Amino acid sequence: MTSKLTKIKVKISGKNKIAQGIYSFELASEKGEELPAFEPGSHIIVRVPNGKERQYSLYGSIAEGGLYKIAVKYEPEGKGGSRSLIEDSAVGDTLLISEPRNDFPLVGDPEKYIFIAGGIGITPIYSMIQYLEMSGSTAWELHYLTRNPESTAFLNELGLGGFSGNITIHHTQGKSESRVDLSSLLENEKGSYLYCCGPAGLMDDVRDKSRHWLPASVHFEDFGVMGAPNSANNEPFKVAIADTDIEVLVGVGQTIIESLENSGVQIPYSCESGTCGTCVCELVDGVPDHRDQVLTDDQRDDYIMPCVSRAQSDRLTIRLLE
Repeated sequence: MTSKLTKIKVKISGKNKIAQGIYSFELASEKGEELPAFEPGSHIIVRVPNGKERQYSLYGSIAEGGLYKIAVKYEPEGKGGSRSLIEDSAVGDTLLISEPRNDFPLVGDPEKYIFIAGGIGITPIYSMIQYLEMSGSTAWELHYLTRNPESTAFLNELGLGGFSGNITIHHTQGKSESRVDLSSLLENEKGSYLYCCGPAGLMDDVRDKSRHWLPASVHFEDFGVMGAPNSANNEPFKVAIADTDIEVLVGVGQTIIESLENSGVQIPYSCESGTCGTCVCELVDGVPDHRDQVLTDDQRDDYIMPCVSRAQSDRLTIRLLE
């Protein structure tokens, strides 16, 4: 059940500030080889200079086989991934990345695609509209929500009329009354597919306003954070390690991995979002609250992903896998 990410060594061939607090990185194979192909909506896992691993959507055209492009938002209050990549890397440096993975594929053949992006959430959607343009499709529209022009990634590329689809960029200026009217936008779902990526608040709002849509026609990119079963259950619980005397309390806002690390127990992990499978543990006892996107229904009786999953019981017992 353990999962090893395939690591590819790349060099940073380009690094540019493209908006306020947002930097683009161009990544090329260190050996000059063609990188693995990817589909619109794909992401890669990047090991940043401080050793953390973070997921970033690929925003470039799928025709650019020799180059991956990602956009990174500087998060001064985050866990250090974006800050390390932006502050501690330069053109010419090497990084380890995974092969592309796509949990947000562009599927179906609807009469129209409706894309809603918020802030840095434009990255996977930008790849999608480039693909549709290459395919000759004009049956799409994009609503891109940002705070102001200065913080808008790809403002020139999207705002100069180079795309045949209908692009509307909404600058809210931080005012709720300036936000797009999602109720009106999503009122008529007939013949359309909806794709959304952005801050959790925006995706919650879009999810709420699209409840009358068919589930198969609504798609979110959240790296496994949203839509997990029993996600409202965030009560503290205890986790014990089988065959040891170790037992820890997992508090509200903590993950099992974080709580165990604080007690000196190390579990290998990578994505921290329940999508890669690196941290899988055996489930020995207790009722889990599975929140991953890796385990099958059959596997969920025997395994758990401690990077995102919690408990419905007061206590879980897990066993670390070698």
